[in-house]
Order: sequence, then C-alpha cells, then structure tokens
Amino acid sequence: MKVAIMQPTYLPWVGYLALIDSVEAFILYEDVQFEKHSWQHRNRIKDTKGKELWLTVPVHSTLDTDIRDVQIDNHTNWRKKHWESIRQSYSKTRYWYLYKEDLESIYSREWTNLNDLTSSTLLWLINKVGINPPIIWRSSDFHIPVSLRRVDRLVFLLQKLGATEYIAVQGSKGYLNPERSKLEELGIALTWFQYSLITYPQRGTNFVPSLSALDLLVNTGSYAKTYIREGLLSV
Repeated sequence: MKVAIMQPTYLPWVGYLALIDSVEAFILYEDVQFEKHSWQHRNRIKDTKGKELWLTVPVHSTLDTDIRDVQIDNHTNWRKKHWESIRQSYSKTRYWYLYKEDLESIYSREWTNLNDLTSSTLLWLINKVGINPPIIWRSSDFHIPVSLRRVDRLVFLLQKLGATEYIAVQGSKGYLNPERSKLEELGIALTWFQYSLITYPQRGTNFVPSLSALDLLVNTGSYAKTYIREGLLSV
C-alpha cells in the first residue's frame, strides 16, 4: 500500500493534491507542533490586479500547541474577508458559477478549530477536482506513543496502515535518507515525490504559479484533474 503523510494545509496548492492522488492512504499529520506563519493556516490566491493575495486564518496558539488543538481567533471577521477576497478575485473566472455557492457556504459557517477548517476544505477540493480519493486518516486516530520521536513516529504510522511504500516529499530528505535502512528492514520502500510547476489557463495576462488549488479549480473546472496530473514527475 502506498502511503503519504503530510501536515494539514489551508487551501493547499496543486502539488499537495497531486500527492494525495498518488497514494492509497493519506495521513493528515496533525499531532505535531503548529507553526505560525506557515501553510498550515494561510495560502495565496490571485487578485483582480494579477498579484498574489495572502489569505491567513487568525489563530490562538502557543509554541507547544499541536496542529489539532489550534483554535481560530474569531474576534476579527476573517471569514467575511476571505469570502469577499475570493469572490472579488474569481467572480469573473470561467467556472466560478460552479463553486460559488459551496464556497459561500463554507465561509458562512462559524469555525472554531483550525484543523476542522483545513480538513473540511481539503475534502471539498478533492471532491470537486475529482482526483482519486484515498483513505484519509488523522494521525491522532493512531495514538502515537509520546516516547517516539520524528522518524520513529512516521514508522509507527506506516506500520499501523501496513504500508509497503512511503511517498515522501523532498523537504524530508535531510532526516529520512539516513533512516532509509530502517524502513527497508520493515519492508517499506521509500520513494521521493517529485512535482513540477504547471501552467494552466489563468484569468489575467500574467500567470502566477504555486497558488492555492482553488485558483486552478475556478479557472479550469472539470479539467483541473488533468492539469494536476501533468506536473507529476515521479511517485
């Protein structure tokens, strides 16, 4: 079984969805330390002027807060701001009409937990893009022993799922390569996920790369899956 493990991301970019499309089981790695000013609670869209626009979910967190426990700061009306930014940026895209009601519903709901928001919007994107939906787990479902650290935590999760192959992102090479033999001894092959930047019909005269997959969806509709798979180099 091919398995990937990634921290939850707010409105993730197309490469994140391509990784999910490449595996049979995907684990949202949520019981690790939250990082402020990271993709965990923010991402980018393209505004009406053709520039990148950050959407950031305000949160309450301390240095030792796990992602799953991060609470959203609702003292500001961030939901209205995000919805208006998305609506203004994309209302004239070709396929906006297909998704506007769902998006308005998402931002009409009062969210309190960041993890609930990111996982719900991820599942929505997966459904609308139409990629192969793997079995999606939350790492907290497996009750990882507190004594385990870094690679051993990953190994624990992989063994729980009966993984035969771990599809890992490039950013983890530094600490995973030295532990490759540990995985191989357990019958788990380590494969590096490789993905190239893709271009697609994007409203406006200039193309802005690596935006949230939402940008791809409203610009290409049912063709989004095809574009996502074009960037796949290796799994």
